[in-house]
Amino acid sequence: MSLSAELLSQRNSGLWAAYATSALIIGATFTAFSYLSPIFTEVTGFSAQIIPWLLVVYGLANVIGRVADRHTMAVLTVGLGILAMGLGAFALFAHSATISVTAFLVIGLTGVSLNPAMVVRVMRAASLGPLVNTMHALLITVGLAFGSWVGGVAINDGYGLRSPLWIGVALATLGLLSLSPYLRFRHFSVKRTTDVCLGV
Repeated sequence: MSLSAELLSQRNSGLWAAYATSALIIGATFTAFSYLSPIFTEVTGFSAQIIPWLLVVYGLANVIGRVADRHTMAVLTVGLGILAMGLGAFALFAHSATISVTAFLVIGLTGVSLNPAMVVRVMRAASLGPLVNTMHALLITVGLAFGSWVGGVAINDGYGLRSPLWIGVALATLGLLSLSPYLRFRHFSVKRTTDVCLGV
């Protein structure tokens, strides 16, 4: 693709919505992941020696969670909903070893694991070229950095170690909202098709 064609490809609201979803998913995930160790040791009460094993299990959950297929939007919608609930459960019950570890595994299954679906959505929104790929990677990195930074700011401002988890809930919810233009369009298309079929 020529540079002008690649620049024109960026003038696409659907593509930017896809970028936003990706950034918000990673941001939500890494607000929690960046402060995992102090949350588990100081709130849940695990010893520091347990943390590497929890990370191993989290990594396995990441592998298992990579299930994106042709149902990309369904995977993103359900995945983001579950991610938000997992972060919320972690925030509410960080003092409980069983619930916090379970919630952490849910985050592993639905956070970074949504990456295949994120890529597929971008591919469907625009013809892939170097600029599209670069912008997608850039905005994912921005989401990661923002999530880690804003979580640290919240802790530093005295909101406690659970505050990054609540910020993650907010970012995951914004991620769901970034899907709403597509979902509204889908709903309208289905309704229009139904009306035509019924002769309305």
